[in-house]
Amino acid sequence: MWVIALFVEDNTIAIVPTSWVRSNNECYWPTASGGGEQKFVKECTSPDKKTWRLYKVRILGNGKVFDDWNKARLKLPNAETESDFNTDHENNDTDNETPRKIRTELSQESISIPLPEVPFIKSCVQPSTSAMTSRNTELAVTPHNRAHVIRDLSPAVCSSPEVFSRNETPKINGYNQTDENSSIKLLLKQLLRQVTILNGKINNVQDDLAELKNKINSDHLKDDDISNAFEEDFPITTSQELLNFDKKLLNNEYCLSNDPNKPCHILTFREITLMLDCGLSMQSVLNFLPLSYVYSNRLHNLPIWLPTDVTDSDLEGELRENGDRIFIDSPPEFCPPLDKLIDFAQIDVILISNYLCMMALPFITEGTGFQGKVYATEPTLQIGRLLLEELVTHIEQCPKANFATQWKNFIHKLPYPLNDSFKPKSWKQIYNAGNVNASLSRIQMVGYNEKIDVYGALQVLPTSSGYNLGSSNWIITSDHEKIVYLSGSSTLTTHPRPMDHHALKNADVLIMTDLTQTPISNPDSMLGLLCVVVSLTLRGGGNALIPCYPSGVIYDLFECLSIKMQDLGVQNCPMFFISPVADMSLAYSNILAEWLSSAKQNRVYVPDEPFPHALLLKNSKLKHFKHIYSEGFSTDFQEPCVVFCGHPSLRFGDVVQFIELWGNNPRNCIVFTEPDFDYIEALAPYQPIQMKVAHCAIDTSLNFTQANKLIKDLKPTTLVVPECYIQPPVSAPTLTELVIETSSDRTLIPYKWGEVINLPLKRKQGQILMETEVAQKINPIEVKTGVSLSSLTGALVIKDNVHNMKNHADGSESKTQRGTRYEWGLVNVTEFLQKMAQEGIVDAKVEPSGNGVMIHLQDEDALIQIEDNCTHVLCNSDELRLRLRNILMQCLKQF
Repeated sequence: MWVIALFVEDNTIAIVPTSWVRSNNECYWPTASGGGEQKFVKECTSPDKKTWRLYKVRILGNGKVFDDWNKARLKLPNAETESDFNTDHENNDTDNETPRKIRTELSQESISIPLPEVPFIKSCVQPSTSAMTSRNTELAVTPHNRAHVIRDLSPAVCSSPEVFSRNETPKINGYNQTDENSSIKLLLKQLLRQVTILNGKINNVQDDLAELKNKINSDHLKDDDISNAFEEDFPITTSQELLNFDKKLLNNEYCLSNDPNKPCHILTFREITLMLDCGLSMQSVLNFLPLSYVYSNRLHNLPIWLPTDVTDSDLEGELRENGDRIFIDSPPEFCPPLDKLIDFAQIDVILISNYLCMMALPFITEGTGFQGKVYATEPTLQIGRLLLEELVTHIEQCPKANFATQWKNFIHKLPYPLNDSFKPKSWKQIYNAGNVNASLSRIQMVGYNEKIDVYGALQVLPTSSGYNLGSSNWIITSDHEKIVYLSGSSTLTTHPRPMDHHALKNADVLIMTDLTQTPISNPDSMLGLLCVVVSLTLRGGGNALIPCYPSGVIYDLFECLSIKMQDLGVQNCPMFFISPVADMSLAYSNILAEWLSSAKQNRVYVPDEPFPHALLLKNSKLKHFKHIYSEGFSTDFQEPCVVFCGHPSLRFGDVVQFIELWGNNPRNCIVFTEPDFDYIEALAPYQPIQMKVAHCAIDTSLNFTQANKLIKDLKPTTLVVPECYIQPPVSAPTLTELVIETSSDRTLIPYKWGEVINLPLKRKQGQILMETEVAQKINPIEVKTGVSLSSLTGALVIKDNVHNMKNHADGSESKTQRGTRYEWGLVNVTEFLQKMAQEGIVDAKVEPSGNGVMIHLQDEDALIQIEDNCTHVLCNSDELRLRLRNILMQCLKQF
């Protein structure tokens, strides 16, 4: 049932279910976005009184109730120009009425703009758009599809080898690029007009969201933030309550990171607190303006932006506008792991899987009271040091006088994506070089398959994960339990040592994270396409810019790209590797032979360099510099060329200068290979940009098909994965096969940020070491097939979680302790009656009773009840009761 209601606050009308109306003058309206309101209305969804807002309304048509939504819809246009209407008359005089807008200014049919197919390589990048909705409508503007981009690259390159020609305008997929760019610009203008209209309609919605956004971005954890935290009623009054609470404290897993590819977990097991990885989420830096080595007129002259209803002078100058995006004019801030769920000073051990998962280490170990140990392999430590030093150098070389902080107080009034930022009040400025050195000094280097004792309670062991140099999966074992932490693994054949999965089998718990960020892309095909794009760019006289990290896939890029350049006749174009740690990165890659694949190791014994880039350096095909202002760079620099430099976020580093230098030339091309950042968001502060853009993200970590196959092979009892892995990725919502599969032979436990989950580990046995004197006193009695029991007397000493049974050397054990015997077994009723007869008790009368028998001694007025697990003797004489007890004990076995 539906009615038509006038919303008094904004003078609009809408069809609403009768269940949403309260007292004929108030109405609930959903706060959902994404076009779901119309669905709620059609299906008459029950209102969520906790989250939906209550509006003042007036029911039109004398309270007319419609039993069909379409009938109400037909009446809705009549109400647009009428202050009220009579449902008994189809035509009313509306000349003197004040027109009102339907609470749906735009329907899905009202915008019909043909969208031309977007080519892969383009001279401009579409601004990102977000879906916007209004009442009774489903309007969604679909953003650029990355999967579509990847599919379009191959035909674009193959069908038109001269796509980068100087004299021709490229034609891709049947479109003339010049005409297509004009149509795209016209399309953008039309879309911006519609966005302006919609912005006016959603102003009131933004105000409604203010309270909710403040809660989301609060510094303090709310009940919703930790969905499965401890819920215990104190005081604890019973032993069972104490046991349950103790289990929660012993075997738990905490998730401190909102990014599964930058993991950070806390595992409490056997009274030991372990941190598994300490990844640093850098998505927050995309909201900041780039840091430039030199003064940039373009960035400095960007218009200052203020919310329309904010007059706070402190906010002025903190936000700047470029196109449809708002950026923070301040040094970038990062989102560290959650620090309010656990005190970092309580952490005993940190296990690091690879150098990309240790970027938050200084935030955790410095200034927090941390006194534990940190374990990592040698390449992880050395290359991780390079990444940390490079990050600090990039930011410290471009200091800014102003530090923007006031914008966080107006987060709900800011446009997308700032208003959707994750915990902005917890963001932090980058650490300094001193903190980096102090945190790295805590790391103890370990080798593959090296067992490390953790305070006597656990053993941890790293095995090769095949992802990058020194990357590890960790095996955590106690005497009878086994936990496997699988992070950043790869089954592909690249330069690191292959993945060792045999040691990971049959775990009680398998924690899996850091799967591929490009589930619909193949790393091999992306690598091949990158080589083609770069080579064709060079043939067209342009330069290729590749933002990258100073280690990892870049070693494979040097090798493959040099071969492809030679095949296409552009081998004379130089390659430049620019990074504050470029020289150290290239050096370490050649001396860490034991951590490489067998093919790379064999080159060392020839003897030869394991990587071809050593030969490229000797032949001056590859040149490395710390910065673009380093000595000798201006002399050696020549165009066209290929430049590898950081940072992949495009917010700091030498890449900022190259984009400013090459961005206005359509012959040049920027190629994105790192999957950590959205390339459209990364380019947003540089728009409009003329250089071509290619997205060839290369992620060699496990995809979902490989992960599911590996899980079947490992056969864990319990599988723990991020919640996002059990539903299709956002980039491919229809591909339901891109999930972690469920199975009846294992338990699947999903988790999300801030959640505490109880691991199903039940310790049933423990190990005790005993002295020879104690062992000699053991006299085992077989109580059933394969099970023997014996009593022990001694002193139990527990130190560093190791249990030792020692002999009482001083003879302090009492006679009672030495002579203690323990009875076991079932009572043989016939034998019991015979022994009573021998003692003169002959008047026993036996009757069956439940699970046992009842023996009645009539003369003694006594009753004996014998069951499987207990025996009761009821009589008035203590002397008789003791006689019966002694007879009964003679019928039981002892040890």
